[in-house]
Amino acid sequence: MIDATNPLDGLQRVHERVSGVQYFLEHHYGVFYILTNAPLSESDDRSDGNYYLAQCQVEDIQSSDWQVRLI
Repeated sequence: MIDATNPLDGLQRVHERVSGVQYFLEHHYGVFYILTNAPLSESDDRSDGNYYLAQCQVEDIQSSDWQVRLI
């Protein structure tokens, strides 16, 4: 992710790369909406291809405390 107000600051990592996991981000009025198939817990197996929607405040993007909205 690149901060549009300070583009020369470089890239900011959203989440550690995990094989088979995808993240799609959209920004709207200070909130990121994240569509992902990332496991919800260590025991969760997302190999079934199901995705869910999560959201977080822009300043909390690197936190693991995203609010999950199952779809």
